[in-house]
Amino acid sequence: MESMIAMDKESFDAYFGEERNWVCRLSNGVQVPLKPGGADISLAYSDRLEYARLVQETRMNESKEQVIRWLILT
Repeated sequence: MESMIAMDKESFDAYFGEERNWVCRLSNGVQVPLKPGGADISLAYSDRLEYARLVQETRMNESKEQVIRWLILT
């Protein structure tokens, strides 16, 4: 994410083209949309900061349910 944030538009377009959309792959390999219809929306250079924020938020919270269960059981 840090390299994506720091990229200039030319590098972003060369590296990602139109291949990146608004989804995130979780640690279990499942892809989840970062916004409604995210799988069908291409990521634009101007949106990369929001995308990075949403990916980080999603990945940081993916184990939240398991942690809560563990806390309840202990």
